[in-house]
Amino acid sequence: MSIRHRLNIIVVTLFSALVISLVVLEIEIWRELDGTTQSTRQLIQLSEIWNVAREAARNPENAGPLRARAGMRLEDLKADSARSGELVGVLERLSQAQSSTAALRQIRTDLPNLTAGMDINGSTGGMDARMGQLVAIQIPELLMRLSQLRADIHAIRARAELGPDDRMLFLVDAGQFKASADTIDTVLANPTPSSRAIIPQSDADAFSKANRAFQKTAETMAQRINAAGAGLPFLSIDTRPLDDAYTHLVETALTLHRKTLTQLVARADKEAGDLRQTILIVTALVVLSTLLAISFALSLTRSIVNALSALERRVRAIGDGAALGGDETTGKEEKTYEELARITQAVLDCRDQVAERVAEAEQDEKRRDLELIFESNPLPLFVQDPNTGTIQKCNSTAMERYGYTQEEFSQLHLSDLVAPSAEVEEEEGNRTSVVRHCKANGEIIEVLPFEREIRYEGKRMTLTSIVDITARRQAEARLAFLAHFDPLTHLANRVLMQRNLIEEVQRAREEEGYSFSLLCLDLDRFKMVNDTLGHDAGDRVLRIMADRLTALVKNEDIVARLGGDEFTILVRGPDGTMRSEELAENVRDALGETCAVDGARLALGGSVGVSHYPEHGENAVTLMKHADLALHQAKVDGRGLVRIFEPYMDEALRRRQTLEADLLEALEHDRFEINYQPLIDMSAQTVSGFEALLRWNDPVRGRVPPTEFIPIAEEVGLIDKIGTWVLNAACAEVADWPNGVKVAVNVSSYQFRAGNLVERVRKALETSGLEPERLELEITESVLLADSAATIQTLHEIRDMGVRIAMDDFGTGYSSLSYLRSFPFDKVKIDRSFVSDLGNKAEANAIVRAIAGLSKELGMMTTAEGIETEEQYRHILEHGCSQAQGFLTGRPLPASEARLYAAGQAEMLRDVLERMREKTGDTGPKLVSSAAS
Repeated sequence: MSIRHRLNIIVVTLFSALVISLVVLEIEIWRELDGTTQSTRQLIQLSEIWNVAREAARNPENAGPLRARAGMRLEDLKADSARSGELVGVLERLSQAQSSTAALRQIRTDLPNLTAGMDINGSTGGMDARMGQLVAIQIPELLMRLSQLRADIHAIRARAELGPDDRMLFLVDAGQFKASADTIDTVLANPTPSSRAIIPQSDADAFSKANRAFQKTAETMAQRINAAGAGLPFLSIDTRPLDDAYTHLVETALTLHRKTLTQLVARADKEAGDLRQTILIVTALVVLSTLLAISFALSLTRSIVNALSALERRVRAIGDGAALGGDETTGKEEKTYEELARITQAVLDCRDQVAERVAEAEQDEKRRDLELIFESNPLPLFVQDPNTGTIQKCNSTAMERYGYTQEEFSQLHLSDLVAPSAEVEEEEGNRTSVVRHCKANGEIIEVLPFEREIRYEGKRMTLTSIVDITARRQAEARLAFLAHFDPLTHLANRVLMQRNLIEEVQRAREEEGYSFSLLCLDLDRFKMVNDTLGHDAGDRVLRIMADRLTALVKNEDIVARLGGDEFTILVRGPDGTMRSEELAENVRDALGETCAVDGARLALGGSVGVSHYPEHGENAVTLMKHADLALHQAKVDGRGLVRIFEPYMDEALRRRQTLEADLLEALEHDRFEINYQPLIDMSAQTVSGFEALLRWNDPVRGRVPPTEFIPIAEEVGLIDKIGTWVLNAACAEVADWPNGVKVAVNVSSYQFRAGNLVERVRKALETSGLEPERLELEITESVLLADSAATIQTLHEIRDMGVRIAMDDFGTGYSSLSYLRSFPFDKVKIDRSFVSDLGNKAEANAIVRAIAGLSKELGMMTTAEGIETEEQYRHILEHGCSQAQGFLTGRPLPASEARLYAAGQAEMLRDVLERMREKTGDTGPKLVSSAAS
């Protein structure tokens, strides 16, 4: 064979291999283009469905807009047969949805089928895997959970009573929503380079902010639901904050979905365009290579034909017996045959080599695809020998999750990963079972294994994928625990107590003669612990008390924490009723024992209320209500007591509730009035000022004592409004009184907690025109106990205006002297309990004399309250008190009569003091009005 023949064969072989490679490449590009086109088509279908989902999310209470949108798109698609199919079925179901929540649930169910050909777990057709999951699964899941949670709140609000299952339903739905929202937050917080280009950081931050705002609002709502009494009306809940947070989160999620979907469609279109250009280039190369191969093949063919023609001529010449010799002719013929044989064998060898290289290329590509899928899979994957059970190969995720190396895994069976004594559990909704695996560091995880047979390196193997469900199972267990137990004390919560109480009532109805008891209790002075030592100390006190209660009861009894410092004990068993009263006494004693917290020894005490079945109620709601009434009566009677329910307590509650309603009505209809009690200057014997005292004249009850309605006003939150009204009314009334008399106004601790007392005092002075030095604010120690530092700062700001500050009921608290040192009060008022004993007890005289002397040394005035007898008046005069106040020197009077005192036109006080002067022989100055002085 000549060199030219050999070169022709090599060139033809090379061009043939090039053509085959280009054709294989073009086929793969066509496949990828088909996948990209399919993904683009499904993204467009997804956008069609999303238009309906947007209407459902924006109109949660009205399914009309979403049905209208679905119906309109359905008519368009039926007219366009090319776009009909599965999408039409989805829209038909949505057009019949009964509610927006149902529509979002249907969309979440149908989207996996609609996007079945779209590889959201890989990167097909230019789609980013995480972004595909975001638009096809995660955001639809979020909207469905969000709508369901909002529907739960509105359904609970519409109920006449709040049942135990309502809390469970709300907590489960809230947990599912949080898991869905946190998944999206995680994706946005850890973007890949491709996803970072699709979703701007500002959109990711906006979603995270809206998500946190909604979760915070939902958490507040959950606390409100958990604190509500079971069986009580729940119509007072305000759903507007949740609705506003819902709207904001929905709009943020819709914006995120729209932008992401738009970017994915644009990327898929660009990918398809690039692939089409590549196909054109590859096709041109295939045509060119084919033409060149054909050209060289024709040249080779002509050479072979010429050689065969020469051989034929030689054969004929040999047959004709031409001039050639026999031996010579035979030698040339053999050489010709040998040359033809070598050519034929070279062609066959070239064909075999091309086939082998094509097969090897296909195998290498399949192997690379398999390795890529295996190694980059986010799930741990194991390849096992089905005969020996040994692990032949694992991916990097498995090594990372379990902490073993590839070599260590090769020495193990998959069964070696199972934790010792692990129990296999059936997973609801799955065909496999939950298995507990042990990592290299000893950590136990719960997994779901999935197996299938594969061919690996020419052998039959088992591929096992591991799904870690530990976090999900822990979240489910946490939700189940929170639904029935108090997270602080680990006692049963209100829901579980209510359920057990209902079951106990049912048992008592079925078993003749069976009875049980219910104890309600709370701690006395617990608020003082939170206010003085902090809420952490308060939590430790609650845990200590919970341990004490648990130690007192039997195994069959149930101890529950209802909220705050409120506990209940369900005393069960045949002897439950007989044990209950003794147990109540023991509980009271246990709560009264001191406990050490942060170096302080606290003696709090507690009150207990008891109700018995069936004497005090035959259903759970009534028993709980009556035990709570007995507890309230124990606190009213003096705290630290045990009270068993009696019928009169129910009537007292109804009277109290009526009083609360009437109190609110009195505030709304301006039925309050202010009386003014004179303050007498002891040295000048003049009327130097008045204390403004609130009075309530009810149309039915008549005059209601302040001691009866003021505590109720503080409990129901009306004291701030009432106190502001008194401040404004007193300043406006006294502003134009003659002789510049002062007015003292009592301020409650609740007004300090409101945080705007300084501004309200300033506004009252500006509106009325009263000089600041004529206004005096009286506070008690309870004001300083709440938040001493903040309160003293507020007092300084008020005093800087020129307003005077007085300490009321001095001497009755725990640390009055320390408060005199921490703030420069203008006046202290000696409590009437000391004044009433003047002349009868030496201790009272000593205390009053000491307070008056201390106040004088500190530059403070002293007012003695409750002066009712002439003897008391003489004593406080002797002890050096600055002012006197009481029925002897003047009863509380309406404004019109008090004005006469200020003008010096009242004779009653003058007569009383003159008579006293005559008895004592005093020749000092006579009482005159402030005008005369």
